[in-house]
Amino acid sequence: MNKSDFHNNFFRLGFNQNSGQLRFYTEHENEANKAWITDEDYADGLWHHVVATRNGDQGRMYVDGKLVKEEIAMDGDIGGDQTNWYLAQDGNTNGYMAGTMDEVRIYKRDLTEAEVQQNFESKGTFAVKNTSKLSLTWGFIKKSQ
Repeated sequence: MNKSDFHNNFFRLGFNQNSGQLRFYTEHENEANKAWITDEDYADGLWHHVVATRNGDQGRMYVDGKLVKEEIAMDGDIGGDQTNWYLAQDGNTNGYMAGTMDEVRIYKRDLTEAEVQQNFESKGTFAVKNTSKLSLTWGFIKKSQ
């Protein structure tokens, strides 16, 4: 997740394609920031359930229902409706995620560890099959050019 206006508070959750680690980043207007990455490599070709939460200055990252990292984050506002927010793009219109996303949710509050686990364990009937989808087929064609 990213946004288009980098001159005020913002939050970024990303995937480092070079290391396979997940990145949590918060920044305030004066470019003061807190950034950290997970210890593990998740570039394994498998689906992962990823959750980033923040409560005050405490950031947490969960992968597949388990807490994998807890670090200090910037507290306060992380931006609102004053800018465009992007999923699977770097916000500069030149970088896109090579992969697929399913069931993206944004909450106005911090989730508890039990809620993260419940979301991970839910076996809804809306599972995505990532083959023969028009958007993915088009993406593979564009990537090969």
